[in-house]
Amino acid sequence: MTQENNVKRPIQELEHDPIQKIETQPHDPPEKNEKANQALHSVTTLMQKIQRQPMVAHLIRATERFNDRLGNQFGAAITYFSFLSMIPIMMVSFAAAGFILASHPNLLEDIFSKILMNVSDPTLASTLKNTINTAVQQRTTVGLVGLGIALYSGVNWMGNLREAIRAQSRDVWERTPQDQEKIWLKYLRDFISLIGLLVALIITLSITSIAGSAQQMIISALYLDSIEWLKTGLAFDRSGNLYFCQLSAFFLDFLATASPSPT
Repeated sequence: MTQENNVKRPIQELEHDPIQKIETQPHDPPEKNEKANQALHSVTTLMQKIQRQPMVAHLIRATERFNDRLGNQFGAAITYFSFLSMIPIMMVSFAAAGFILASHPNLLEDIFSKILMNVSDPTLASTLKNTINTAVQQRTTVGLVGLGIALYSGVNWMGNLREAIRAQSRDVWERTPQDQEKIWLKYLRDFISLIGLLVALIITLSITSIAGSAQQMIISALYLDSIEWLKTGLAFDRSGNLYFCQLSAFFLDFLATASPSPT
C-alpha cells in the first residue's frame, strides 16, 4: 500500500456526515442471557438423564447400529425382491383359476355370457374370451412355470433376507471365513426356512379365521348381535390377534435365519 493510499480524506471536505454503523441487534441484559443459559443447561441435563436410561440407551444404540449397517437399504432391496416375486405368484393364481374353470364348465360359460353382456365392443369381448380360453387350455404349463419361478425367487428372497439379518446381527460388517457355507447347503437352508415361513403364515391365518368364526358363534348364541360396540371391539381383537400371530411368525423366522443367535 502506497503512502497516498494511507492518507485519509479529511471529514471536513465531505458534503455530508460519514455513515455511522448501526447496531442491528441490541444487547440483551445480562439477566436475560443468564436465564436462557440456565434453561438450556436444564434441558441438556434432562436429555442426558433420559438418554442414560437403560431402555432409551439400548434403543439409541440399536437405531445407530441399524443405520450404520445399511438397514434401510437392505429393507428397500428386500421390498424390490418381494415385488418381483408377485409375478410368478400371479401366474400360479391364474393357473389355479384355470383349473377351477376347467372343472366347472358352467362357471366358464357364465363368465363368457357376462363378458358379452357387459362389454359393448365385439372385438374386445372376443379378445377377452380368447384370452380366458388360452389361460384355461395352458393352465398346466403356466402353473408349472409360475411355480418354478416362484420357488426360485422365493428361495432367493429368503437368502437375501437371511444375509440382511446376519449383516445386522454379526459383530463385524465383513463376513469371516466361518460365515461361508456350501452353495447346496445355503439353498437347502433357505428352502426349509421358506417352507417354514409359509407354514407359519398359513397357521396364523387359520387361527385368526377360526377365532373370528368362534367369536361370531358365541355372540350369536348369547343373542348379543344387536350390541354395536361389541362388534367393534371384537374387530379390534381379531386385528390384534392377527398382528400378534404374524409378529410371532416373524420372530421365529428371524431366530432361524440369524447367525449367531442375537442376544
